[in-house]
Order: sequence, then structure tokens, then C-alpha cells
Amino acid sequence: KNYDYELLKNKYEKKVKNYLTRIDLLAKYSIKINSIPIFINNIGSRGHEETIFILNSSLINHCIKKNYNCIDLASKIIPEAGLWVDGVHTTKEGSSTIADMIYLDLEKIITKLN
Repeated sequence: KNYDYELLKNKYEKKVKNYLTRIDLLAKYSIKINSIPIFINNIGSRGHEETIFILNSSLINHCIKKNYNCIDLASKIIPEAGLWVDGVHTTKEGSSTIADMIYLDLEKIITKLN
């Protein structure tokens, strides 16, 4: 609600394109080794900065378009003190919180695949 998706999509067009190209490569390589990719977006300790917002939103839209398995963690997690070590990497508590948040989504994906 804080950002204009279309405006940011244009502003970061090259960055988003490069990011989604790498997502497609990861999907391709995963499938090549008989794995099923599952993409999970995230935020940093300062929440949804505009670059992270546009990459996260673009990932979700791309996953829908390409029929990739994707978990929208960024829409669920709230930046709280103690979840990140350095603004990007999570603490043990942060990792545990994320695991709890994505468990049911992962279970749904795995059940669907079996």
C-alpha cells in the first residue's frame, strides 16, 4: 500500500528483468537435476524498502505467470528486533520464526506435488 507498483516496475526495470532471468535459470537448473524449485521472498530488518518491495512483488507475479511454486513470506513477516543479525541475515530466533511461517505453505506445495 505504500508503493506504486507500476512506477517502481519502470524505475527498476533492468534490475527486475535481471532478477527474474536468474529466477528462471534457477528453475531450469533445478528441474534439470530432477528437483522442484520453490521460491520464497523475504524482507530485511527495515521492512519493505522500495527495491525489496518491487523484487518481491515481481517474484510473486512471475511465479504465477510461470506456474512456479512460490511462498510470499514478505507479505506475512513483520520486521521485529531480534530476528536479524545484521539487517539481512536472520538470527536463530528469526530463522525459527520464518520456518513456522512457511511450514503450512511448504506442506501444501509438497502435498500438491505428491
